[in-house]
Amino acid sequence: MATDAGNAAGGIGRPQRVGWIGRGVLAVAVALAALLVWQWVRVSSPVTVVDRAGQAIKAGDWKTVYHLVDWSDDQKQMLDEGRFVSLANIYAKVVTLEDYKIGSPRVDGETAVVPVMVTAKVASLLSTKTKTDTADVRCRRVAGEWRIAPDLRNGLIGMGNLGIGGL
Repeated sequence: MATDAGNAAGGIGRPQRVGWIGRGVLAVAVALAALLVWQWVRVSSPVTVVDRAGQAIKAGDWKTVYHLVDWSDDQKQMLDEGRFVSLANIYAKVVTLEDYKIGSPRVDGETAVVPVMVTAKVASLLSTKTKTDTADVRCRRVAGEWRIAPDLRNGLIGMGNLGIGGL
């Protein structure tokens, strides 16, 4: 009978509270783990690096753009950050990125191609035209991080087919 009185007094309820607390702690731990995984995937995605480049180009933040590109040592010697920023500022007077929409990347191991629909204003001596087209931005993973692979034949980040060869 004393056992029943002890159970009635809350002896059984205590383990149930611990069970709820344990489940709550587990739920929080799972949520934090999911958040960390999502953050890691978001940061390490080729889409993220292309989006960061697009935002930086729109803002005229050429230093950020420079550091998102995986330059070879030879390319770095020919085009250091200062020279890149100077040239990009000149180029920005002719071409203005108005908008971009990123498609689904095609990832093949350590390389990826990210399709981007780009709308840009292109100024000439007598007029300004708005052009919209798609471009394939090539990326590669370097030391665990995605970078844009410079594509100098098709514009710096692969947008030469828009007739705005510098991008």
